[in-house]
Amino acid sequence: MSLQNKHTRERNQKIVMELALLPGNNICADCKARMPRWSSYSLGIFICVNCASIHRKIGTHITKVKSLTMDDWTKEQVEVVKNMGNVKSNAIYNPNEIRNPPPPNLEDSERDSEIEQYIRGEPIMTLEHGV
Repeated sequence: MSLQNKHTRERNQKIVMELALLPGNNICADCKARMPRWSSYSLGIFICVNCASIHRKIGTHITKVKSLTMDDWTKEQVEVVKNMGNVKSNAIYNPNEIRNPPPPNLEDSERDSEIEQYIRGEPIMTLEHGV
């Protein structure tokens, strides 16, 4: 790996971590868990590990997931999360959270099923479709 590639990788990693600390991005876009460390980079949102596993289950044709710390980020992927973020995404996909709140904390097995239904119930659009 060249020094330039390492520098680019580290710079992208730093930007993503800074974006994750911004208000709104510092909670999971789906379940509101604090300090998410994963992202659906195709949707431009920050999510917790539990919701990341659900996004992976949904499929890469809809949502593409990677770790903020364990995976490398391209400039294009960083730009997507920079331009979208959790606040903007939730305003688009779930504009009335009072009428459609995330499920309450239940036992883990029940909660995963409930949150999956919640995530799947949101209209899924990607930046390629004009969002």
